[in-house]
Amino acid sequence: MAERNSLRVNRPSVVDETIDGEALIVNLGTGVYYSIAGTGEVIWRMLAEGLTPAAVASNLHQLFDVAPQDASNAVAVFVDQLIAEELLVSVIDAGPSGATSFSGAGPGDSAPGPFVLPELKRYADMQDLLLLDPVHDVDEKGWPNARSAPLLGTERRD
Repeated sequence: MAERNSLRVNRPSVVDETIDGEALIVNLGTGVYYSIAGTGEVIWRMLAEGLTPAAVASNLHQLFDVAPQDASNAVAVFVDQLIAEELLVSVIDAGPSGATSFSGAGPGDSAPGPFVLPELKRYADMQDLLLLDPVHDVDEKGWPNARSAPLLGTERRD
């Protein structure tokens, strides 16, 4: 993977929540949802905070006591998956990024278990339902957009 200087979560199309060490992510544009736990959840949080893949790998090396090359390779493969699923997008002309350390890994924090290659679990079983939901069409402030055409069977007949 070529080094990506800056990435960001593909908002507003992508929403996420971390619960008990598991990141639950929904791509509202595709109707697919994802689950990431363990090492993958830690990587996701770092990327969401604006760390570059190189900074993420450096932090993983310190958090998990994993070899720098192994951390770098794991992050590269995982980032490629996240980009392919349209969960992350490249930031164009963002300038230098100041984020290099992970705020969720302060002094006294312990690693969230052993280092395991990150796994992005993908689910499309509710895709049709998620794509039917008109609330997922939101503006920049998070407000739902009105439908441009009336729902079938709701047209007014005079």
